[in-house]
Amino acid sequence: MRLAVIQPTSGCNLDCRYCYVPHRRDTTIMSGRVLDAIASQIFRSGLAHPSGFEILWHCGEPLLAGLDFYRYAFETIDRHNVERIPIQHSIQTNATLIDSDWCGFFLEHRVNVGVSVDGPEWLHDRHRRTWSGRGSFRATMRGVERLRDHGIHPGALCVITRDHL
Repeated sequence: MRLAVIQPTSGCNLDCRYCYVPHRRDTTIMSGRVLDAIASQIFRSGLAHPSGFEILWHCGEPLLAGLDFYRYAFETIDRHNVERIPIQHSIQTNATLIDSDWCGFFLEHRVNVGVSVDGPEWLHDRHRRTWSGRGSFRATMRGVERLRDHGIHPGALCVITRDHL
């Protein structure tokens, strides 16, 4: 196995019209006990590919889990990785919560960052809206600029809708 996708919370600060994740207003964060069990199983099972393994933090808005959660998560995963398999952490985010602290953490841990953006403002804002119904494009692009200002060049994930076509 080369990839595990982990959802630290179902909560999201956006209400995208096409989102399939249930309970997006529930910001409960994965417990340390569950995280410990996941990390233990990944490495005890022998399924993690010995030449490298990626953990993708995804679904809901993963940054809502907070920096303390990720500090603990990365330490927990490292503790269970007794074979010292190379780990690549990646995170898929709407980028609206990114600040200098997040950028520092991403740099320190060499986290690959993917930003969910659906094209130009008029198209992005048609579906990626806040809970109050406002578009999120400008907040997303502020997050992208913060990443770039720190030398982080994110990837992009775009949901293709009828409007795109």
